[in-house]
Amino acid sequence: MNAPDTTTPFFTTSHQELSLHGYVSSDRFPQVIKLLTNLFTMPPDTFTEHHLIHKPHRPKNLPPNVETYYIKLLSRVEDPDADGMDGAQVYDARKQRWAIRLEDLPEVTRRPCVSRSILSANTGSGDVMGFVRAMGYTIHASYFTENRRLVHNNVVLTLSQILVPKTPEAGLGNPYRKDEELRPLDPKNGWIVQASVKVANNSDLDGLGQAVNELTQVKDMVKGVVDLEVIERLALDTRVKG
Repeated sequence: MNAPDTTTPFFTTSHQELSLHGYVSSDRFPQVIKLLTNLFTMPPDTFTEHHLIHKPHRPKNLPPNVETYYIKLLSRVEDPDADGMDGAQVYDARKQRWAIRLEDLPEVTRRPCVSRSILSANTGSGDVMGFVRAMGYTIHASYFTENRRLVHNNVVLTLSQILVPKTPEAGLGNPYRKDEELRPLDPKNGWIVQASVKVANNSDLDGLGQAVNELTQVKDMVKGVVDLEVIERLALDTRVKG
């Protein structure tokens, strides 16, 4: 991977993510949420996230066998009705608190799940978007996700619907004006499902084994409500082509 050196402050943490994936159609979504709420004995956490995908500038003299990767800025969007916001309709991406993520291509594995390493760094105040631009990255895509999240032991189950700007004039998009500026990426308005477990170290075989067991337990627990499966690893490919 042609990524920033993980010993630098650019990426301060890393972990292995093990996951299973599924899909819920829009017409089944309300019923699925009710059933999952009962199974997990908790209401889902509801929130919106902004994803900014950045593409690295590729030097002309870079050997063709050297791979480069997209990186992501990820921010949880504040509720416009929260204290101090007074239902604000103005969204300023530069004022968000971003995390920087680099998600590796999932590894080839015999485990009954997807396994990939993720590098990340939480950022403080300042122009994070400008910092990433100064590192040689430009914005490739902007989208939002509407999320419902539930937790069982170490497994995080997230249902997400991807929303993209309706027109180029909408710029990065405004999550406070979803009906006017955003539309579902999926024409059928479906929801993507991911069940995931974080393991701090990929060499922790006991931790990896426990993660696989917990994912399997959740897969069995939600069987008939959501079908969780191993997806093709190239579906999560974050390498820049060409």
